[in-house]
Amino acid sequence: MSTALGALSGKERSAAINFWAFVLILALTVFALNFYFSTVRSSEENAARDLVAEIQVLSQEVAKFSGEAAAGNFDAFEELRVTRARTATILSDLQRGNADLPGYANDPVVGSVLDRLATTWSPINANAQRILDSEEMLLDLAETARGFSGRIQQLQVAVDRAVGEMANAGEPSRQIRTASNQIVLAERMVRYVTQILQGGGDAVSGADRLSLDAAAIAQTLEALSGAASDPNIRRVDSAAGQRALAEALEVYGGVQSDVDTILDSASDLNEVKEAAARIFEDSARLLNGARDLNTSLSRLPEERMFPGIWVGAIAG
Repeated sequence: MSTALGALSGKERSAAINFWAFVLILALTVFALNFYFSTVRSSEENAARDLVAEIQVLSQEVAKFSGEAAAGNFDAFEELRVTRARTATILSDLQRGNADLPGYANDPVVGSVLDRLATTWSPINANAQRILDSEEMLLDLAETARGFSGRIQQLQVAVDRAVGEMANAGEPSRQIRTASNQIVLAERMVRYVTQILQGGGDAVSGADRLSLDAAAIAQTLEALSGAASDPNIRRVDSAAGQRALAEALEVYGGVQSDVDTILDSASDLNEVKEAAARIFEDSARLLNGARDLNTSLSRLPEERMFPGIWVGAIAG
């Protein structure tokens, strides 16, 4: 280039030098701007990737806390509430931006992947809200179920005592077998309540069977005590047997109250269980969607023109 410049006049050499100086200054300016904005974008994208990594963790936590809350775990409701709110905030920040990063909703590389992630989150968010809206019912039901197990044990003890008094008084063996069978029915009711609380396909049949067994126990105890008539069940004659049966009926009153509460809540509980099950399934898709978004964010420096790797290479 020096030989070429030497062949030029002074004025031409000056113009050429000025031109190349301008090109150099422009290249340095572009390089500096590219470096500066690349640093800014890198910081923003690191912050975005940190948020996406947090979503990956939250995707597992929302499934865990949803299941625990649906089971009536008191502490899980607050954990679910915080997890749901945090996930929604992160997605909003990624879409619309915040003080530390721009919004990526309209980004040509990231926008569509982010939109799919938000779409995956939408039913999880709705189902989590469904569980949170049922907090009072679920906690009351969990407390009722715990009380029910204790009252069933009391009922079995009371019926067993009545069976003993009936045997001591020489009551007919058929009456004694009828009374003794109520202990078996009571134990079966505990299994049906467990099925209801677990939800799923067995919950409906469990509720039906619980209702039938509860009615059968009440009818049998009342017939044995003479409080109600049944052509197939003879009234117990002995005073000791009657006293024991009266005690069993008193205990059964609490059992029946629990049964009514559980049956009244069974339908809503099953819906909540289904919501928790759907969250569990969708949480895997949320995790995979977050991984895809992280990959897209990592591609941004290569995909965009400015600031970008190619501009830096050319200007440098």
